[in-house]
Amino acid sequence: MMMQNFVKVNVAKQLVRDTRSLTSWETITLNFYYLQHKNFHIYKRYISKNYWQFIVTDDITRCTFKMYEKEAKNAELGNE
Repeated sequence: MMMQNFVKVNVAKQLVRDTRSLTSWETITLNFYYLQHKNFHIYKRYISKNYWQFIVTDDITRCTFKMYEKEAKNAELGNE
């Protein structure tokens, strides 16, 4: 039986928070962006008025989650 490893959500969310101040996001399509940060591939997609969907991957693992826009902004300001 093969075990699958996944990036933990709390690690993935911290990586996303670290990228909030970076402006080097590449536009893939309308409302879908890509960035490579600390050997992870990070994709973000605008899904509603206040939410983004993020996919954080490395060569083996993947984590997908939604993040409230203000949660990410508050984390950037140190107000978690």
